[in-house]
Amino acid sequence: MSKLSVYRFHLFEKLEFLAGGKAMQGIQRLICWLLLVVSFGYFVWEMRTPFPQIDDAFISYRYARNLVEGNGLVFNSGEYVEGYTNLFWTLLIAGGLALGIEAETAAHLLGLFCGLGALYFTFILTRTALPRVLSWLAGFAPVLLLSSASFTCWSSSGMETALFVAATTSAFVAYAGNRVGLLVLALSLATMTRPDGILVAFVLFAFLILQERGRLRRALAALAVFAAVPLGLTLYRIIYYHSVLPNTFYAKVGGIPLVAGLNYILGFLLSGWAILLVPAFYALRYRKSSWPEACYFLVLLLYVFAVGGDSFAEWRFLLPATPCLISLAIRGWAEVWRRDRAVGVALAAAFPAIFFWQVFGSLARPWLLALALIAPLGYLAWIALKRGQPRFGALSTLAIAVSLIAFLPLRAFPLDFYGCPLPVHTPTRWEKIESARSFNRAMSELARFLIGEIEADKPSKVLVASMSVGMFGYYSRYPIIDLVGITDPVIARSEADIKSHSQFLLPGHQRTNADYVLSRRPTHILLGDSSGAAIPAIWQIAHHPLLKRFYRYDERIKGYKLRVDAKKKRSRRKSRSVF
Repeated sequence: MSKLSVYRFHLFEKLEFLAGGKAMQGIQRLICWLLLVVSFGYFVWEMRTPFPQIDDAFISYRYARNLVEGNGLVFNSGEYVEGYTNLFWTLLIAGGLALGIEAETAAHLLGLFCGLGALYFTFILTRTALPRVLSWLAGFAPVLLLSSASFTCWSSSGMETALFVAATTSAFVAYAGNRVGLLVLALSLATMTRPDGILVAFVLFAFLILQERGRLRRALAALAVFAAVPLGLTLYRIIYYHSVLPNTFYAKVGGIPLVAGLNYILGFLLSGWAILLVPAFYALRYRKSSWPEACYFLVLLLYVFAVGGDSFAEWRFLLPATPCLISLAIRGWAEVWRRDRAVGVALAAAFPAIFFWQVFGSLARPWLLALALIAPLGYLAWIALKRGQPRFGALSTLAIAVSLIAFLPLRAFPLDFYGCPLPVHTPTRWEKIESARSFNRAMSELARFLIGEIEADKPSKVLVASMSVGMFGYYSRYPIIDLVGITDPVIARSEADIKSHSQFLLPGHQRTNADYVLSRRPTHILLGDSSGAAIPAIWQIAHHPLLKRFYRYDERIKGYKLRVDAKKKRSRRKSRSVF
C-alpha cells in the first residue's frame, strides 16, 4: 500500500470516529436544523412584500370573485366554462375574498405558507431516507431547493405551484413513513390542486400495492378512498360545466411538436440540475426505497415531453419533481460515502457546483464550475481503471461528456424551437427573480392602461377579444373572448394552426378560430404588435379579410375597434332577430 493510500485510510478512519461521537452528533443535528431555519428565514425575508403576480393567476382570481359575488364559478357571467386547472387553489382564494382579503394578498400569503411547507417536506423526505449518522445532510436539501430562482418565482407568482409542490412532496414523506391515511390526504390535495396530481397518485399507489402484497386489502382500501376524489371532480365537472375534461385540456393539449417538450426538458437539465443525476444514480443502485421518487421524476419528464412543456420560463411543470431529485442526490452520495470514501469525496463536488450555478449563473465562471465537476469525475475514472473496473470507468467518462455538454456555450447547440433558443448566458438567481417581477409589473400597467383607453370612449357595451385575459379581465370586469381558448370552449376545441407564416408556437397558445371571434363582433380586439412574428390566434385575425372591413386600427391600444357603421349593422341584425 502506498503512503498516500495509508494516509487517506487513516484520515477517513479518523473522520468516521469523530462523526460517531456524541458531541459531534449534537453538532451535526444543530447544523441540520440551523440550515433549515436559515432557509425558512431567507425565504420569509424574500417574500416579505407581495411580488407583482403573473397574468394567469388573475384568471383564477376572477373565477373566485364571481363565486363570492354569487355569479358562480365562471369567468364571464352566464358562461359555464372551466378555464382553470387549480380548483382547490381557486377555492382558497375565494375564501380569502369572502374574509375581506384582496386576491393578490391572499395568494401571496398562501404562496408563503406553501413555500415553507415545500422546504420543510423536502427536508423531512431527505432526512427520513438517510442513515442516522448522516441524517444531518438533510439540512442541505432545502438550501438547494431555495437556491433555484424557479422556486421563489413560482411561490410568489400568485399561482398554485407552491401548493402543488408541498402536496406532492408531503405525499412522498407519508409514503416513506408508511402513513397511508396521510398519503391519501396529500394525494387528494394534490389532485384537487392540479389534474397532473393523478401522476403522483399513479406512481405511489403502484408502489404501495407492490409493497403491501401481504396486506393487499389495506392498499386497495386506500386506493378506493382516493379514487372518490377524481371521480367526484369528474362528476362535478359534468354537472356544472357539462364536460368530462377541463376546457384547458382541449385548449392546451395537442398541436405542439414533440421537440417543444424535448427543448423544455433539456433546458431544465442544462440549467444545472443535470449535475445531480450522477449522485442520484447511486441512490437507485443501492437503495430500492428510492425508486418511487425516481419513477415520478421519469413519469413527469414523459408527461412534459408529451404535452410540449410550458410557455413560461423557470420550469414550472418540473418544479414538483425537483425536491425528489435533490433528495435522491443527497441519499445517493450518502450511500457512496458509506461504501467508498474516495469516490464519496469526489462526488461531493456536485453539490457546491449546482448551488453556485443556480445562484450565480454565468457569473460563477462556468469553466471553473466545469472543472470543479469534471476533475472529480476524472478522478473517479482513474480510480476505476486502477481497480480494474471498466464499467465504472465508462460511466464516469460518460458523466464527464454530459458535464462538458452542460457547461459548454450553447450558441451552436441545435435546440432553437420557434425562436426560443436555450440561453447562452445564465442569469443569476436575483436577475431571474427581478426579470419576472419587471415583466409582471409591465403586464399590470398595460392592463390598466388598456382599461383606461377603452373607458375613455364611453362605450355603452363592451366585448373584448384578447390573448392576455388575466389582469385585464380581473381589473375591468368586461366580458372577454379568450383568443387562445382557455376560457372559451369553441376556440379550445378548434384546430391548432401550426402552418401559417410569420408566427411562432407557444405551448398552450396554439388554438385559433378567427372566423368565430369576428362573428361575435367584439367591440375591441387587442392584438398587440402583430406586425412581426405572432402566435396563430393573433396572426390569423390580423390577416383575416373581414378585419379591416368592420374594424379600424387604434395605435393607442395596439388593437382594433369596431367601426360605428358595423355597430349599427349589428344592432339592426339583433333587432330583426327579436321580431
